Amino acid sequence: MFDMAPLKAPGNDGYHALFFQSQWDILGNDVCQWVKSVFDGRSIEPELNNTLIVLIPKKESPKDFSQFRPISLCSVLYKLVMKVIANRFKVVLPKLISQEQAGFIAGRNIFDNIILAQEVIHSMRCNRKGRQWMAIKLDLEKAYDRVSWEFINTSLTAAGIPLFLRNVIMSAISSSTMQILWNGVPTQKFKPNRGIRQGCPLSPYLFVLCMEWLGQFIHTEIESGTWDPISLSRSGPPISHLFFADDLVIFCKAQIDQASSLERILSLFCGISGHKISARKSQIFFSKNTEADTRNQISQLFGFQEVQNLGMYLGVPLLHDRVTKNTLDFVVDKIRRKLNSWDARNLSFAGRITLAQSVLLSIPTYFMQTMKIPQGVCDEIERVARQFIWGSSEKNSKMALVGWDTICQPKGRGGLGLRHLNDQNSSFLMKIGFSLVSKSDTLWVRILRAKHGWKGQLPETISKNKCSHLWRSLSKLWPSVRENLIWSIGNGADVRCWKDPWIPGMGSLISKIPSSSNLNLDCCVREMVNNEGSWNLDLFRVWLPEEIINRITSIPPPHPDAGVDRVIWA
Repeated sequence: MFDMAPLKAPGNDGYHALFFQSQWDILGNDVCQWVKSVFDGRSIEPELNNTLIVLIPKKESPKDFSQFRPISLCSVLYKLVMKVIANRFKVVLPKLISQEQAGFIAGRNIFDNIILAQEVIHSMRCNRKGRQWMAIKLDLEKAYDRVSWEFINTSLTAAGIPLFLRNVIMSAISSSTMQILWNGVPTQKFKPNRGIRQGCPLSPYLFVLCMEWLGQFIHTEIESGTWDPISLSRSGPPISHLFFADDLVIFCKAQIDQASSLERILSLFCGISGHKISARKSQIFFSKNTEADTRNQISQLFGFQEVQNLGMYLGVPLLHDRVTKNTLDFVVDKIRRKLNSWDARNLSFAGRITLAQSVLLSIPTYFMQTMKIPQGVCDEIERVARQFIWGSSEKNSKMALVGWDTICQPKGRGGLGLRHLNDQNSSFLMKIGFSLVSKSDTLWVRILRAKHGWKGQLPETISKNKCSHLWRSLSKLWPSVRENLIWSIGNGADVRCWKDPWIPGMGSLISKIPSSSNLNLDCCVREMVNNEGSWNLDLFRVWLPEEIINRITSIPPPHPDAGVDRVIWA
């Protein structure tokens, strides 16, 4: 209950979560008893399971219902039951859902899929000889609203969800009633016969569980040899698809038999799940060496449009050309549209600062987390924000009374706490660099490492010719990333005592010893302990001063039971 946002839009009963939170001393025991009774087999009361549907426009000036997104306003008590179940699903779904699905799975991130999609498109653009590839961006019509209830029940059964819990979930789904909130007035009640509600805490997990069937169908075809996924390198893992909830991108060889196999899989999945592929919105992108006849045959088989640019994926443009200022002009335009709806003259200086920080400068943040933003774009956005802060307009220009560098200082140093976009962008890219080191078992890291020739656990450099835009940006920042990483000693088997940084604030010890020494510079840290398991300080004292020896003694020595060595951010 207390995890819910206090003032989110209420259901048809009109009660916010704040009401229950503030009156918990009075209502808490009764609410808990009611929730327990639901799990014991009690049906949720019809009044509590009635849902208001709010239609949110997907675009400006919508003209038909397909351009609205239906959002469900459920009662707090209904959401409480679903949230209890959802919290259990969070724990088990990472073990049930394949790595290609990044949506709503703990430990996975939307940016993982964006990065992977960018790398695939880069490889397809560079693949002028050899294998012919295709990338298909699929659009599911009203994905949440079309899914079959019987298919949901089958998915829950296949996942091993206990019978009593399946009964609670299916009863809550199938006994619901709905009313559309039109101009603030509820319409007549109606009863759905399929679909799940956007706004229910459990719906994303149910949807991801259902979409796993499509992923498993693809994996089955791969294992049987009838589907050839694409590989971005000789040694790296293959990749066949990327899912983020209902955002689907599928990769395979541009061959008629591959296309026929995919068409059969999609027909099977849509037949059992109730989903429908929107041929009008789905797109196919072929690598440049794909023959024109093959392109036409595959496009006609699916009825999808062939494109030279797949456009946006998860809100970020897939990079088909070199990144320039024009690539991200739409971000600057979005900020200008925000400004057009505000009147700086009627806002206080503090109000303008707050809006600039929380709205204007936060818009490019999403794009910064997967790509390097051109300096010209950063400068233009900061210029627009600066003019807004000082009350300038197209007709009335005002002078900035304080320099932008001063404004971007922390408040404790006399600034206003804003941040330079370029510095913010670099910090996001450094986070990706750290993930490349620390998350070696994730799919996107394994693919990027193999594609760009990553060597060792903590390489000296990662620069490479003909690399992607992201990798080129990471290469420039890699020295800064590396100097902030050190090894946390576990069993000491992977850390080289003299070459790797493992003492906080020290760097590698090789710089502290004479160049003429006859040391084995590749010896591991575990070789520097005595028979009792303590540090063999005599081996260090030959070459190191007592100050460094004292730092070493403050670090627990390696032990076979301490686990593997890990790279951490210092």
